[in-house]
Amino acid sequence: MGCHNFYDLLAHVGCKIECVTYGDPVVNVAVECTDHNEVLMDYDVDENPELVEMMIEDKLGKTAPACGNTIIDTLFREEE
Repeated sequence: MGCHNFYDLLAHVGCKIECVTYGDPVVNVAVECTDHNEVLMDYDVDENPELVEMMIEDKLGKTAPACGNTIIDTLFREEE
């Protein structure tokens, strides 16, 4: 990953930043600085590819807020 500390990330303030996925089915998600063509951080899917597909369907169906985690919130909601 490209950013390992405060100063690495600070260098990208004001840059165009995107969150993108790779693979079909999705196997990686990355936060990238498109101004510098640099991956700031990325993660591979671990043991729950079904959750990834549910989240993507939720985003594409526009049922979740732009940056919401409706599926995550539902699955991991703490008991009240």
